[in-house]
Amino acid sequence: MAMQMKGPNGYLPCRACDITGCKGGNENTLYVPLHRSEEHNQPKTFDPRQLPKRTHKRFLATAAKLKSAKSSAEKERISKATGIKGLSILTYCPGVKLPASFPVDFMHEMFENVFKLLYALWMGTFTGVSPNESSDNWKEIGRLTCETGNTIPSAFGARLGDLSNTKTTHTAEQWSFWFQYIAPTVLKPSLSAIHYQHLIHLIRLTRLCCKFTITAKDLNAIWNGFADWVTEYER
Repeated sequence: MAMQMKGPNGYLPCRACDITGCKGGNENTLYVPLHRSEEHNQPKTFDPRQLPKRTHKRFLATAAKLKSAKSSAEKERISKATGIKGLSILTYCPGVKLPASFPVDFMHEMFENVFKLLYALWMGTFTGVSPNESSDNWKEIGRLTCETGNTIPSAFGARLGDLSNTKTTHTAEQWSFWFQYIAPTVLKPSLSAIHYQHLIHLIRLTRLCCKFTITAKDLNAIWNGFADWVTEYER
């Protein structure tokens, strides 16, 4: 909102790069995979370490085009093509640069997005995907998750419910705790070795990002780690 961008539902959803969204099958939902069919004058494969970056100068140029648009239809076309809705008022503050001055929304992007997406893929509740394990196994995982509340102090967070019940809602804090501290134990018997190691890799990266102090070495590990993780995810 503060950056005046369309966000995850836009054709250009990323605030930091110009990767475009593409539809998955017959869905209207837009996804941003690194590998896709050649379209929209963009490469067939994106290198996660060399994505086409957005710049402050281009943000301002697009905002100027939107301001001079002669109709609402023209303004909407520009906005749809760029993912930008207007000029953020914060750009009038000295030193503010788009997108560098705006931190990543880690809570929503990881705990409310990637974590939940992975779980949906494993359970088979994601559209067009078969479950990784039988429903009985997931019920057992849900039961074990519920029982952890009997021995984990409340200081660590709210008691977790049955994740196998798709109608049960969980907060970002609960997803974060489950993935980092419970999932490695309850999922190990159910996931294949390659999927389990992929999960552990994500947990290590998440813990690096959540540190109170992040060193230059940590930043390098995060940068390369997520590039490797998403590449492995799409295989």
